[in-house]
Amino acid sequence: MAIERLAQLYSSRLQYTQALLTLSQAIATYDTALYLADDDFCNHELKANALESIADLKLNLSQYTEAIENYQMAIVHHETSLRLKPMKANTFALGQTLSPIRQLSRAIVTKVRSAEELSCSTIVI
Repeated sequence: MAIERLAQLYSSRLQYTQALLTLSQAIATYDTALYLADDDFCNHELKANALESIADLKLNLSQYTEAIENYQMAIVHHETSLRLKPMKANTFALGQTLSPIRQLSRAIVTKVRSAEELSCSTIVI
């Protein structure tokens, strides 16, 4: 968790490359822990949180495809954590992960509709 706070610090200072590198190190640590004990709900939850942090950062950098991929991986780990140990806190975390995906989906639909309207209006002479 300290490594994720370091990533937040880098991000707040607009050092996005360092933030992504730090979060990648955290994920590598969680992957090692999960390799040793794949039924550890806590490490699945920690990895989900790190993936979600990467997704949030990618979203802020307008890297939407990468953001969605990371949110999807985070959801998988949240769900695994819930399957291993059902807890209200884990359910809340899953809901928190789904919220930005819904917002991103709405933003994409709005942009597509705007583009369609613009393309229609440019055809009219």
